[in-house]
Amino acid sequence: MSVNVLDWAAAIRKSRPMGFRVAGITVSDLNVDDGVTGQLTVSSREKDAQVSLAKLLARRTYTVRKLQILMPTGSNIDSLILASDGSIRSDKELDLDVISDLRDALPKIQQR
Repeated sequence: MSVNVLDWAAAIRKSRPMGFRVAGITVSDLNVDDGVTGQLTVSSREKDAQVSLAKLLARRTYTVRKLQILMPTGSNIDSLILASDGSIRSDKELDLDVISDLRDALPKIQQR
């Protein structure tokens, strides 16, 4: 089973009054050349990494495995990792309203 992590992040962005920044993305099954695949992680301390990754991977096939978002919640900035298996990891305990928003935004799980 697999979740489209980019769709999940887009749904979260629509549901949250305060936006977020994509700080890192991990892709796998990256088609480098005939018979050659790889895995790549792109991260940024300042910019949204999703835009840069799209430029880098233009015209290549790949699968997004993880996406790290930095999301403002009140006076804090939470770091969340959304994974293609539908799991969420956080560097600290999340408020129930944030957890509810993340669950509600979860797209339908696809069979591989």
